Amino acid sequence: MQQLTIWRVVAVLQGLIIMHFLRSDFQMPQSSTQEKTEDKLPHTSTLVLPRHDFEKISKDSLLQYLQGRLFVRVGISTLPNGGVGVIAIKDIPKGVDPFALASGKPCSNAEDTAHCYQKSELETLEASTKKVLTDFVGGTTWEKAEEFCIPAMGPNSFGVGWFLNHHTTNYNMEVYDCECYFNCVRTKRAIREGEELLMTYKQLGGAVETFD
Repeated sequence: MQQLTIWRVVAVLQGLIIMHFLRSDFQMPQSSTQEKTEDKLPHTSTLVLPRHDFEKISKDSLLQYLQGRLFVRVGISTLPNGGVGVIAIKDIPKGVDPFALASGKPCSNAEDTAHCYQKSELETLEASTKKVLTDFVGGTTWEKAEEFCIPAMGPNSFGVGWFLNHHTTNYNMEVYDCECYFNCVRTKRAIREGEELLMTYKQLGGAVETFD
């Protein structure tokens, strides 16, 4: 009985030794197709999403936008208990999207970059635009500032439109179709400098009584 047990142990050890050599010396080589496929599969912890072709806004293009197409700023609402609202810093014609970015589009996938200007490069801007830039930078005045770094898509790329207040009847903005993830709006009529931009939230959908 003891002899049989010893032979069983020897047989098991022999089997383990043979398996070891089979694994180390006779491994099946991977096919070239399999190797290429595995190379293309990223590890889940290092997955990198593909980068899109971002819009590039030049320094000159941004300056042109500041000179003529920056229409609004956040300011004190004219409505009772309105808090902050969107105020026109210049006259805005009918049918204009005052929140369009420096690219001329209502939204963008531009990189999160900025252009920096010496104050001397911005001296030709309107006083109201200078005030927007000064408030954007914060903690300074136009006279004290030396340099302004502005998002490449313009100050409104942070969504001034989110500050639009609601009015049931006396609104001057309307929603229009666009290829953005948010609702785009444009002027329903000509708007004067200093006037607050208003919309009816009913255009955004939902229960009508919510906004009355």
